[in-house]
Amino acid sequence: MTVRPISPLLALLSMPAMMTGLLSFLLVLLSLVWGSPGTAAELSTADVAPQGWLISAADGANQALLPLYMSANGEALRLLPTLTPALSQTAGVPSSRAPLTIKHVMLLVHGTQRNAKDYFATLSRAAQAEQAAQPAQPILAETLLLAPQFLTPSDAPTPATAGHAETTLAYLRWSAEGWKSGEASIAPAGSSWSSFAAVDTLLRILAQHELLPNLQTITIAGHSAGAQFVQRYAAFTPLPEMLSKQGIQLRFVVANPSSYLYFSPAAAGPAGAAPRCPDSQDYKYGLAHLPPALVALLPSAWQGMDSIQLGPLLAARYRSRQIVTLLGERDNNPRHRVLDQHCAAQLQGPHRLARGLAYQQYLTSAWPLPADTQAARQPFYVIPNAAHDHAQIFLSTCGRRVLWGQACE
Repeated sequence: MTVRPISPLLALLSMPAMMTGLLSFLLVLLSLVWGSPGTAAELSTADVAPQGWLISAADGANQALLPLYMSANGEALRLLPTLTPALSQTAGVPSSRAPLTIKHVMLLVHGTQRNAKDYFATLSRAAQAEQAAQPAQPILAETLLLAPQFLTPSDAPTPATAGHAETTLAYLRWSAEGWKSGEASIAPAGSSWSSFAAVDTLLRILAQHELLPNLQTITIAGHSAGAQFVQRYAAFTPLPEMLSKQGIQLRFVVANPSSYLYFSPAAAGPAGAAPRCPDSQDYKYGLAHLPPALVALLPSAWQGMDSIQLGPLLAARYRSRQIVTLLGERDNNPRHRVLDQHCAAQLQGPHRLARGLAYQQYLTSAWPLPADTQAARQPFYVIPNAAHDHAQIFLSTCGRRVLWGQACE
């Protein structure tokens, strides 16, 4: 049996010693072949390579691939022939298994460095820590962990791209800023996939009852640039209402973004903020001049509206959704090396912590919810002693609780 997500070469090159890498790989391989299909593999991320997942339009046209790290248990491997039919002949995964026990999908979006492997490692550690905190609950057995990698033209080939050079499908690539805000792909030529639409497609596949018949929740979380992605995706995706009809709840976790999407002209900003700039109301900070790829995601009745008309509609939809915001108490450096310094971002506050708290105030004043609903549906939590570090956020007790759908105490 060929196990595609596990690369022995990658393991041997990545581990500190060759024998350690070889032993680790053999143990993982044995657990996948003979182990219980309902237990998530607790493997070193040195042994994990991204799998190319097929993104395809409903009519089968406009197909491309997206690298995606996934928890490498037997049940996850069963998904590969369905999700990557173009690669199914190489997956080698038996189809005769008991019904999947997966009830929860957890997808974590990387930051501006596009280091999806590091984020997948953090997500795996968070799952294992949550399992230890709730030993009576089958956290690992019932959760599918995912971490997509949004490639740019400057990115070197990933293990997935190198491993599937024989396919005729190309890997999607976006501009360095475009993937964060849902803009269209720039490669391969003619692909024109919004990064938001790409995730929508993956979630629609996962939501198929035949694939995951016991699925109850999907959580999309992101940190830094990934949080910019998730915060804006939460406003534009049509999936929460669609999935709700299938009994599946779609949740969003936004952690330490550099900026936020405002649905109405932003306030002047705190004292000392940069002067108002001419494009402060443009997307991705406001709703003016939306990219065509995002307009295409809107309901048809909204697509001809200007930003003033569209704002209340998008705001109402955003406020109806399950969105938790996590802020690092020490993410307060106004000169952080990857902090958005555009004048429109500076209008939102001097640093990420201030921008997050200002956005909370904006939502509660401009688009208020009943107090009890606000606390339950869209809470903001400040993580003590956490700086701009995804591991500090998601491995904290509060961060883990939020990922698994609980409130912070």
